[in-house]
Amino acid sequence: MLWLSLLSIAYCQEQSEILFPEDYQTAFTNYLSLDRVQNPDQVIRLFANDIAMQGPAVDGKLPYGSVLVGEVYKAKKNPDGSIATSLLQRRIRGELILIAVMQRNEKFSAGLPAGHVMLH
Repeated sequence: MLWLSLLSIAYCQEQSEILFPEDYQTAFTNYLSLDRVQNPDQVIRLFANDIAMQGPAVDGKLPYGSVLVGEVYKAKKNPDGSIATSLLQRRIRGELILIAVMQRNEKFSAGLPAGHVMLH
């Protein structure tokens, strides 16, 4: 199993590169803001480029060239330590703690062994 992980890392370094889209907040669409279900003290905002905004194809996958940017925030807390919520009972964004960039690119999966999934 370790050799598959090493293969993935080596392949990823040689075949792919995700560039950080510096202008994502103005050039992309902020299409989703929600509470992170698996993290009770976080909020996420997702931005999508124009290609991703076309939506998934018949196969359920976003088109090649799709780029998503996720901003993860800590939820604000009340003075008693509980999570602060809006009038709609949604968590209120606090400090930005993480930005993740996801891209669908044809090169990422080309040439991988059969049944191997690239998580990149």
